[in-house]
This record gives sequence, structure tokens and C-alpha cells, in this order.
Amino acid sequence: MAPSIPPIAYTNAFPVNQFVTVKARARNNTTGEWSPITEAAFALAAQPASSNNLVIAELMYHPPKETAAEAAAGITDSETFEFVRFMNIGAAPVDLSGVQFTVGITFNFSNGSIRYVAPGASVLIVKTPTSFQTRYGHAYDSLVAGEYSGNLSNSGERLRLQAADASTIRDSV
Repeated sequence: MAPSIPPIAYTNAFPVNQFVTVKARARNNTTGEWSPITEAAFALAAQPASSNNLVIAELMYHPPKETAAEAAAGITDSETFEFVRFMNIGAAPVDLSGVQFTVGITFNFSNGSIRYVAPGASVLIVKTPTSFQTRYGHAYDSLVAGEYSGNLSNSGERLRLQAADASTIRDSV
């Protein structure tokens, strides 16, 4: 069970000076009822993703064969452990909106669960989330933006990562 954090009533604006996710709700003082919780992410001076600030830092394209424990958990295809790790190499947060693979595998960050990547931070897309969690645990759950479709070829293939403005971030074999 998560620890209970007492609510804080704000009557004035509060400064946001770093990447932050704010969760809030309002209380009706007449009925005492709370509104549903709402959530928003804020990133100051976020830059659109480009070849200058976003790199493909890791491609797990030929994962080791499943272990006996993984096979016992019902995972019989090691390709389900594939993933791609991206890294923000810039000095400002990167906005992933509109970033997508257009050749090789299919994934659009506009449909993903992560919109911003802080400087020096990473974000992942995975072939099969349950397989990824079985192998790597839940320590990386907050970095997983979503599940891509297609497979990373073990013998090489062309991958094209496109920015929101349709410019090429990475195009490689």
C-alpha cells in the first residue's frame, strides 16, 4: 500500500523549475466530495526531438534464449525480450510528441505513455511488456513508453526514426 500523503491546499501559483508531473484534485467545500484525480506533465523549455538531442542508445535485437524459469512462466520465444532504449543527449528536456519509427518496426510516441525525456535520461519501447518485466523486473517500468509492433531482425535491417516535423532523427541498418 502506498504511503498516505496529506493534501496541500494552494492558494497562489507555485513555481515549476524542473520536469515534473503534477497530480491534483479539488474538494467541494459544501458537499465534502473530491473530484477525480487529474494528472499533467510539465517540462520547461522542452525541445522537439531531433538528431541533436535524441539517440538510440541500445538495441536488444537478438536476446539470449529464455531461461528455464522464463519458459516455466510461459515465455517460449526469446524475441519477446527485444527492446529499444533512447537517450536524451541534450541539455534540455526532449518532447517526444510525433516521434515515430517509419521503417523497420512500428511505434509512435504520440500514443506512448511518456512524452518528455529529461536531460541524460532514457526511455524504452519494448516488444512484449510482460516478457520484458519477467526478464528485467519492474525497476524499469517507469521508463517504458509502450509496446512496438514488428520484430528487430537478427541479421540487420533498416530502421528509420522520424521527428514530429518529418525530419530524420536516425536512419540506419
